[in-house]
Amino acid sequence: MSVKKTFKILITITIIAFGIYTIIDVIRYTNNPAYSAPWFVQLMADGLYLVVVLLFEVLVYKILTQKTHYLAYGSNIASDLIKEHCKNVTFVCKGKLKGYKLCFKTTDNVRSFASVKKEAETEVPVVLYKMDKKDLLNLDLYEEIETGLYYKKRVLIFINKRIYLPVIYIMNKTSKPMKPEQTYLNKIYKGYEEYSLDKKYIEEAIKEIN
Repeated sequence: MSVKKTFKILITITIIAFGIYTIIDVIRYTNNPAYSAPWFVQLMADGLYLVVVLLFEVLVYKILTQKTHYLAYGSNIASDLIKEHCKNVTFVCKGKLKGYKLCFKTTDNVRSFASVKKEAETEVPVVLYKMDKKDLLNLDLYEEIETGLYYKKRVLIFINKRIYLPVIYIMNKTSKPMKPEQTYLNKIYKGYEEYSLDKKYIEEAIKEIN
């Protein structure tokens, strides 16, 4: 059962339970008015309790289903590729991450992938996506977080007059430069073409290896 459906059922049960409780209070007042508070006071109190409980349930739901921002700079820029791993991902905007540079690295001398490295007065084109926690976990698997191929961190970025704190995946610090296969590069080019990004950043990263 999905989280959304579960909370719909929970909210319905809460409203029914408080309705029954209120009816019992009214009956109790009717049978013994001296023992209970005036019916309208009791009704207001029950209504307040109901609002507080419902607000708490909504807050818990928001926490469990909150979405996070993800910053793509490599093959995951392409919308069709990122959706292979993240079914509920949505495009937010595109921009540039300042103080970082695109590079290609390997950890096993066999596979080479895109990464970024800190470097003053540089920038790298990025695409900002929004996804839920389940998608982020799927992305962790794809980026091989458990094996240590990539690690993730949050970076501060300013795009379109808004500040974001998205997750970004960076290759293991023990990795070293290596030119990637053309099939992998084609995936990155595809994303750059989709969002009209300047391909010079890819070419400069390749030249730096040679």
